[in-house]
Amino acid sequence: MDLGMPAKKSSNANPNQPLTSFLLDENFAESSKADAFIVPLARKFNDFGYLIACSIGYRDKQGQIYWLEGRCAIQGEKDLFEAIGRLLSPDKPEIYHREITKPFRTLLVDAKSYSFLRRTLGESQARKILASLQDVATTKSRTFSNNWYDFHKEEVFTHAMIRSSEAYFAYRKGERILQGLQELDADARQPFSVELKGAGPHAQFDFQFDSQNFLRGRIAVIIGQNGCGKTSALAKLSKVLADKESRSAEITKRPELNQVIAFIHTASVRQFSPSSKEGLARARIFTFNPASPRKQGEDSATTLLVDVARGHDAQGALLQHLSDILRTEFSEFEVLVPMKKDRPGESERMAFHDVAYMPFSEWKRGGEQRILKNAANVASWQSLKFVDKHGKERKLSLGQQAFLKFILVALANSGPASALIIDEPENFLHPNLISRFMRSLNKILNGTRSIAFVATHSPFVVREVQSAQVHVMRDEDGVLTVRKPRMQTLGANVASISNEVFGDDLPHHLYEELLELAEQESNTFSEALDRYSSELSAEALMRLRRMMEQ
Repeated sequence: MDLGMPAKKSSNANPNQPLTSFLLDENFAESSKADAFIVPLARKFNDFGYLIACSIGYRDKQGQIYWLEGRCAIQGEKDLFEAIGRLLSPDKPEIYHREITKPFRTLLVDAKSYSFLRRTLGESQARKILASLQDVATTKSRTFSNNWYDFHKEEVFTHAMIRSSEAYFAYRKGERILQGLQELDADARQPFSVELKGAGPHAQFDFQFDSQNFLRGRIAVIIGQNGCGKTSALAKLSKVLADKESRSAEITKRPELNQVIAFIHTASVRQFSPSSKEGLARARIFTFNPASPRKQGEDSATTLLVDVARGHDAQGALLQHLSDILRTEFSEFEVLVPMKKDRPGESERMAFHDVAYMPFSEWKRGGEQRILKNAANVASWQSLKFVDKHGKERKLSLGQQAFLKFILVALANSGPASALIIDEPENFLHPNLISRFMRSLNKILNGTRSIAFVATHSPFVVREVQSAQVHVMRDEDGVLTVRKPRMQTLGANVASISNEVFGDDLPHHLYEELLELAEQESNTFSEALDRYSSELSAEALMRLRRMMEQ
């Protein structure tokens, strides 16, 4: 299809806007005179037949080029790489957007990209760059170079460009973010109640978040025995927080939230997914299992690291938060970051093995410009490496992998006034890591003024929060109840918490059977004491004595 076919020009097109260039290789951008760049990605994966994934680049005032992930649609074209490839040749490595007379539109795939663009360019220049890129989230219709009637009704937009919840959220919020109106002052820590409805568990939760009581914290815990409905309750809570029209629950005094981020297990994804477009735009779902292969489109740890390097929250640079967490929780390791090595004269696509590793402590050092330059040079197709104090490379345990993945995903994706939904993190974390996990979670929540809801059956999680924020679910003769613990849980003994939450409703235990055998093998307690004093706990010996003296 001919991209040079004339199209009706918009009467208000701005001839003085920055120049955008279409390229087939990011390396050609350095020698280009353009201010912004669109580079199609040669991916086999498509969105309902459309291949419109691209890298979108732009220059800052110092000439540094930054690259963001985007989507670009050209009217009548399904394969962006093929369409641009037909217009280019070895003698013509780029084509400017004014030479393409068919309408095209772009969209950055996530909201944080618009925030990063504004921060590096300022609002005025960012608007000019986005107008040149024909960005659909921020460019008013009268400023598009070419008219594309009913673009928002076409499949390339509805099925491909905004297919993901992240892209739809960016489309809805990009303009506000560019204006600097993202709710930076919003705080999700507000008391509210939820009544679960519909199929599944029916119960009421009173979440007592209190901005005046720092001991209340920002974390609410739902705990109960297996089968009581914790995960189902958490899923309903997630849906109703993301979607005001959800019928899964009813909220009293709904908190102001920008988004819901769920960390769940692979088998529960459908259970947590909102059904409406609005809900999908406000909800992001990540799976916890580090042993599962990374899915297509899922960000690698190195990609997430780049996102963290570019982000800020109310307390400052996210990279500093990550540095503090790594120093505290991974003190036994040094993290190595894969960096691209230049191979003169060759395409970056051909240089997958040209990688040098840089210590994270060095990688994060310096001013913002140096850090952003380091971030731009990360070899995102390679993994992070970890070495011990002797310089020997080590592999993280599954628990450590889960912990690190959570930290990177949470830092890269949490925005102001978010709600984090976390289902049974202890499935991948040993007790010591649980304490580290809760400590790191609290740091992220404070930085973003967010709140979290953790479903668990671990008293180690409960120990980290005040009893006012602990919700004990019990199935009492077929009736689901939600109660607060009678004891204060913050910093309490794990055994006491376990007994308070779960009780001891088993009629007979294995250790009791073993004590009965010990009783049968001994004539007196003194004889039993000689035989078993080194084999039994003090509590078991006292129980054995009572049994033998009856």
